[in-house]
Amino acid sequence: MFKKLKQRINEEQSPQRNAQSPQQAQMGSGDRRSSQTPPFHHDGSPSPSDRESTPKGPARSPRGSINGDGSASPHREETQSLAQKLQLRVPSMESLIRGGASRAESLFRSPSKENLVRSSSRESLTPLGENESLGAPTYDPPSDIESEAEEPPGSAESLSKEQLLHRLLRVERSLGNYRGKYSELVTAYRTVQREKEKTQVILSQCQDKSLRRIGELREELQMDQQAKKHLQDEFDAALEEKDQMITVLQTQVALLKKRAKGVSAGAVPPEGDVPQSEDADSDSTSSTQSPLKEQGVEPEVTEGEGNSDPTKLMEALQKRVKRQENLLQKCKEVMRTHKERSAQLGTENETLQEQLQERLQELEKTKELHTTEKTKLITQLRDAKNLIEQLEQDKGMVIAETKRQMHETLEMKEEEVAQLRSRLQQATAQKEELQEQKEKAEKSAFEELERALGVAQRAEEARKQLQVQLEEQVKEVERASEEERKTLQQELTRVKQEVVTIMKKSSDETVAKMEKFHSEALAAKEEEISVRINKAVEQCKEEFAQLGKEREQQSSLALEDVELQKTALRTEAENKVKELQLELEAAKTRVLELESSLEKFSQDGSSLSHELSSQLDELKYQHKEQISALEQQHQEQLEMHKGTLTQQNNAALEELKEKHRVEVEALLEDKELQFQAHVEDMNQKTLEKLDAKQAELEAVSAELSEALKSKQLLEERLVAAAEDAHSSAQQEHEKRFQDHVEKHNVELANIKREHAQSLGGLEKTLKEELNALRIVLREKEKEIKGHILREKTLQEESHSTVQQLNVKVKELEELQQCLSQSQLDSVSLKESNAQSSKMLEELDQCKKDLEHQLEVAKNDCQLKEKSLQELEHQLQQTKKELSEQEKSFTTELNTKQEEQTRLKKQLDDEKAAHEKKMKNTVTEMEAKLKTQETKMEKLKHKAKEMHESYKKKLQQNEEAMKKELAKKERELQQTEQQVQEKIVEMAQKSSQGLSSAMSELQANHKEEVEKLHDTHKREIEELEHRWQEKLGQQEEELTEKHSHILQEKAQELEDVSQQLSRSKEENGQVLCEIKDLKEGLAIRETTVQKLQEELNAAAVKLEGLSQGEAMLKEQMESVERNLSQALKERNSLQDKLNTTKEENQEKLKTLSGNLKELEKQRKALEGSRCKESEDLQNKFEETATQLQAKEAQFQQQLIMIGNQMEHYCKEVQAKVECGSNELSHRVECRLNELKDRLLCSQKMW
Repeated sequence: MFKKLKQRINEEQSPQRNAQSPQQAQMGSGDRRSSQTPPFHHDGSPSPSDRESTPKGPARSPRGSINGDGSASPHREETQSLAQKLQLRVPSMESLIRGGASRAESLFRSPSKENLVRSSSRESLTPLGENESLGAPTYDPPSDIESEAEEPPGSAESLSKEQLLHRLLRVERSLGNYRGKYSELVTAYRTVQREKEKTQVILSQCQDKSLRRIGELREELQMDQQAKKHLQDEFDAALEEKDQMITVLQTQVALLKKRAKGVSAGAVPPEGDVPQSEDADSDSTSSTQSPLKEQGVEPEVTEGEGNSDPTKLMEALQKRVKRQENLLQKCKEVMRTHKERSAQLGTENETLQEQLQERLQELEKTKELHTTEKTKLITQLRDAKNLIEQLEQDKGMVIAETKRQMHETLEMKEEEVAQLRSRLQQATAQKEELQEQKEKAEKSAFEELERALGVAQRAEEARKQLQVQLEEQVKEVERASEEERKTLQQELTRVKQEVVTIMKKSSDETVAKMEKFHSEALAAKEEEISVRINKAVEQCKEEFAQLGKEREQQSSLALEDVELQKTALRTEAENKVKELQLELEAAKTRVLELESSLEKFSQDGSSLSHELSSQLDELKYQHKEQISALEQQHQEQLEMHKGTLTQQNNAALEELKEKHRVEVEALLEDKELQFQAHVEDMNQKTLEKLDAKQAELEAVSAELSEALKSKQLLEERLVAAAEDAHSSAQQEHEKRFQDHVEKHNVELANIKREHAQSLGGLEKTLKEELNALRIVLREKEKEIKGHILREKTLQEESHSTVQQLNVKVKELEELQQCLSQSQLDSVSLKESNAQSSKMLEELDQCKKDLEHQLEVAKNDCQLKEKSLQELEHQLQQTKKELSEQEKSFTTELNTKQEEQTRLKKQLDDEKAAHEKKMKNTVTEMEAKLKTQETKMEKLKHKAKEMHESYKKKLQQNEEAMKKELAKKERELQQTEQQVQEKIVEMAQKSSQGLSSAMSELQANHKEEVEKLHDTHKREIEELEHRWQEKLGQQEEELTEKHSHILQEKAQELEDVSQQLSRSKEENGQVLCEIKDLKEGLAIRETTVQKLQEELNAAAVKLEGLSQGEAMLKEQMESVERNLSQALKERNSLQDKLNTTKEENQEKLKTLSGNLKELEKQRKALEGSRCKESEDLQNKFEETATQLQAKEAQFQQQLIMIGNQMEHYCKEVQAKVECGSNELSHRVECRLNELKDRLLCSQKMW
């Protein structure tokens, strides 16, 4: 370094020497004194001895010119040596400053000022230093101190850099704003897409529902049309039958009238006509029903009486006409009833048509609503598309504007680079000019260097103060942020608790309202069903009463016919006594056969009762086995479903955790990189000026704002992810809950159907028994009718015998024996008549008993139905309670699981944050220690190099001074020799006149020599003093710097150790909290598993009971196939119930829609609350104690809920067992009663 500087100085001094040589020649022609000017001081002012010697110059002799040449050379050499010293000093300091600046630039070149100011988004821009180095590779740019020395403060360079910095900051801010807008646009676009998908799903669902509804309505229309056709066909057939009956009756009336006319005229029909009339009567009787069958005997009467009494025939015919007129009136009444029924059917048809029209209108309205909704959705989609296009256009405009601004900044920078290059050229020209004026500028450079050193020291002190202030501000900001975080966390927890309480209250109120509404609807339905059942019972009673009245009328008519026939048959009784004896024997044999058949029937009834009891026992046993098997199956299915659900939940939680961890790690890495870059920038800014530090403070504020924005974005993402997870979990839970509700409804419907079938089975059994009894009664009635016919025949025969006796009075003596026998026969007939009357009375009693039994059976059936309804109601209540408990438990489980997941996430986040903080702090401290150690080593190395360089410089200066002293001593010796030689010559030439001049010259020469020695010593002492002072100052500065740095490093080490200890303590606390939370979570999981197992057991029991009931009902269906009418009525009632159920389901759907809307509102409120509390989510440290208290409360609540569940399960089990026992007891009692009745009936028969 120094050799090169010496070579430069020698090269610069060589033209000066060449320029000074003619000046010396000119000076030689002048006076000696003028050439012997004393050397200037470093201030440039001449000494007083020189001032005194200047006026004496012209009085000197001309010989001084010779001496002038000799004396001028040492003087010039002295001035040259001083200039060389000054030049040696100046370039050495410049080289030091340049070396320091180059080292500082080399130290801070890697991130540099440009990297400090410019962010990652400005990497494409070319830095200024690179352009300068490319533009002027040979020129070393001046340092800050040289720039201050060369140019005044507030120059154009500083202004352009500040402008560039401000512009760059503006561009960064605009880019940040554009990025935020772009992110907002992206989020809006995504929300629009989600809404679009939701609307499409809703459209598809609405279309499916409308299509299903249209299909159902079409099916209903088809069914109604078929029912109409069927009714019309039945009505036409009934009308045809009535028309045929009318025609038949009209023909019979005409025939009877003709016969009556023939009898009144006295003409007897011939034998050929009588059989024709008989054939016509037989045809008419074959076409008619029971009242016409009895007319088959009347022609015989007419044939028998045709020869005896025409008056009696007329009376009989008139009675027959009256009967037929009565039958005609009855037929007319039936026709009227049919007409009324047809009118009712027409009105019902009209009502059904009106309903169809209303439904079609509703369908049209729904279609119009769907079309309007479609148009609205299409318009919304168009608006969304337009918005997206506008956003894309805005995005393109923003990108174009940013590109344009970047191009403008690049052009500005290129212009500034061109200006800098022109300035460099001007600087090179100025440098050439300054090299000429270097001697004058050296002193000002020394002063400016001293000033610059003072300014640098002040700047360093100000930098230290600013750094301390910044650290204090950062600490205050951190404290304030921590306090705000704590307060916000407390507010967030309070707000969450309030929201949870409000939601619980609202959900409880809605559930209570729904329960009240459902209970009221059920009560109304039960009342309606009871009213309908009572109406049906009353209708049945009325129909039975009508049937009884019709039968009484028929019996009265038959008795009248019997009485009429008795009068006609008494004459024929005597002839047919013998035949009656044979018929009585046949009747006795028939009675014996009937008694044997009754015994068989009683035996069959007993065997059937035994078989029924055995079948019921077998069904009970099978029911129990099936219940146990179904319970096991249900438990296995529940366990499988539970395992799958837990696996799915765990997988979803793990995926969310992994995503969250990855995002958090990436964000933390970005923050670490930003923080490291910021730390490096802060470390590099220590040697820059106050303006650069202000720019750095602005950059730091910008970076802090960006970090806060990134933090807010991260929090928004976390909130969005949590909301998405929560919403997806809620949707899945709602789907599962709806599926469970649907299954439960299906099971309830199946249970109701099976219960109805079981009731129908009981009713079928009772009706079958009634039908069997009716069949028996009908057989008995038929037998009674046969006996009555036989009695009629006997009476007719007796009547014929009486007539014969009247005719044959004369033969009384001969026929006394026959009369006695006939009297005996009549006595026997009377006895038989008395017996038959007794039998009729017994049959009437049996009828009454059977009717009483039927009423009792009906009452029992009604009681059983009521008991079954009560049991159903109880079962529904228990199922409702269990479903509500299940819902409550599921909601509580979901809430607890969500809390568990949140706690786990919080713990994981806190763990990861603490671990990363520990790692970051450790790595940062290690990096800081390493960097500080390297800096200390570099500083020590620099100090050693400086010390060695100063030593070398001092040695070189001393050697140079010694050489110069030796040269000067040689020159002085030479001058002394020359002077002595001159003196000798002068003494030789003029020994007399020049003695005084010689003494003066010697005195002057000695004075000059002494002055030169003094000045030289003074200069050497001053140089040594100056160098010693500078070295001392530098050593003191270095020691102060090192002491400050060591103190700072010690403080930093202490802070780091304190932070490490705090982080260790925090980690220990966090680990303890994690352990406590894990234990609490394990306890919660065990309790939750127990509760789920209990719920599963209760559900399994309920399902087993329902399945057992279903199996019983399926087995009872084989017995319940003969009650078609009751089933039709029950089906109609069930249809009505289904309609009511559908209405309830529609109401439930509307209520569920309202609930969904309320949930959406709740979600919107929660979203707003979440948005308000986005800045409050990092504060969860103080909630540990509250969570522990809540966990204790939750455990107590779980214990209480478990006890309640056990109590409820026991109560349900007891109720179910009591109900099953009551049912079995009632069935057994009913069977015993039926057995007793059968035995009584057998005994009676």
